[in-house]
Amino acid sequence: MNSIMTMQKQFKLKDEILLYRLDNLLPKLMKETNIDMWIVIGDEYNEGPCLKTLLPSTFFHARKKSLFIFSYDGEKMEKLIVSKPDFTISNFYTPVLLKPSNFDFETFYSSIR
Repeated sequence: MNSIMTMQKQFKLKDEILLYRLDNLLPKLMKETNIDMWIVIGDEYNEGPCLKTLLPSTFFHARKKSLFIFSYDGEKMEKLIVSKPDFTISNFYTPVLLKPSNFDFETFYSSIR
């Protein structure tokens, strides 16, 4: 039981550090270096070292193909993830592939064909 609590504390700390880096450090770095958009792509079980630092504790690996998209216009920071849907990721990133409410997938996919 004690080791479980230790793991929970480690996961909580990892997530707190990630949130701090995403909300505070990343916008400052993007502004200082004049970067408007940063895209990080990783494959499941073949992530690069950079992608691993962007994963919260609920993600042990990238999901299939995962894309992290960061855009910063000098005022507003957007953090998007294109990945296999996972409802826990929304604490860190805006998931692009989650089904929005009242979204008609039949019409959407038939219009692409």
